[in-house]
Amino acid sequence: MSVVAQNISLQVEGEDWLYPFDLTLETGSFTTLIGATRAGKTSLLRVLAGLARPTTGALIVDGVDVTGVNVRKRSVGMVYQEFVNYPGKTVFENIAAPLRNAKEPADTIKKRVGEVAEIVGITPLLDRFPLELSGGQQQRVAIARTIARKRRLVLLDEPLVNLDYKLREHLRGEFSRIFSESETIAVYASSEPHEALILNGDVLVLTEGRVTQQGRAADVYTLPESVSVARQISDPPMSIIPARLVKSGAARLWTAAGTEIGAELAQTESLPDGDYQLGVYPHQLSTDQTRPGLDTVVDFVEVSGSNSFIYTRLGDHMLAVKEKGIHDHAIGDTVQINFDLAHALVFDTKGGLVAGPAGGKANG
Repeated sequence: MSVVAQNISLQVEGEDWLYPFDLTLETGSFTTLIGATRAGKTSLLRVLAGLARPTTGALIVDGVDVTGVNVRKRSVGMVYQEFVNYPGKTVFENIAAPLRNAKEPADTIKKRVGEVAEIVGITPLLDRFPLELSGGQQQRVAIARTIARKRRLVLLDEPLVNLDYKLREHLRGEFSRIFSESETIAVYASSEPHEALILNGDVLVLTEGRVTQQGRAADVYTLPESVSVARQISDPPMSIIPARLVKSGAARLWTAAGTEIGAELAQTESLPDGDYQLGVYPHQLSTDQTRPGLDTVVDFVEVSGSNSFIYTRLGDHMLAVKEKGIHDHAIGDTVQINFDLAHALVFDTKGGLVAGPAGGKANG
């Protein structure tokens, strides 16, 4: 199966919700839509599902234009952020509903319901009713019902946002396995960039209705084409520092305040002297005190699991530093920050990528 969006756009009451874009999806693919609230993720899913008709362009499925075809006549399943279940049916019957509508044999229904209930961890709940379940359990029922019938296109609109951390981690792994082994196209919307990297597959970055970059998740993370994409594909966002490139022997970068950031930047060899923006991910900064760095002032520290994110200020610019372990820094402390320049990105003053990491790779 293939789904091709050709020059698709969407306007609502004269307002642009999606600007023209092209997209090709193939059987077995898993694509994550990344963007902030109101970026256009749900609108794009609705167009793909047939719930919203595009203002321009065409949606082609297996060579057939289905732009105006009713969603009921398409092989599409959708999971929403808010769970939707039948309150008068047991969990078993909720999951079985699409299979019964498709007139599947009873033994097939029983087997398939058991399979998907095991996947999402609700086997002990099959005889209960939705109102007897927690919110997280009800969302798992909704997910199970959608994947029970093997739809050719499955659209997931931030389906894990209301679940606890451990269950989210479990289901992310299951999603990748389920859809990689099936003859299904999966499109998953998320506002959490790390989900795109965990799920792997392809990623499509949306910014205020515009598709700003698409490609393999690892490739987009390694070489984001703009500052906007770089900030959206990382959480905490990439640190961006205005800098001046001066080549006097080795290429050197200086901050706007005149402090040298570093030398021997192989990725800047072909660039002319001038003003740029240096981009570094949190794991490319460190507080290693065994070598000299730039003095910064601690703004706050956030502990996440076994890591600490140290937010510091270099002049007017915020830096996010990822360090292993628990680090106790008081607000206002002076901390020296070191840069992994070999893997840094260089953007022009308009925010476009002009130089990637040495060798075209980013670590981490």
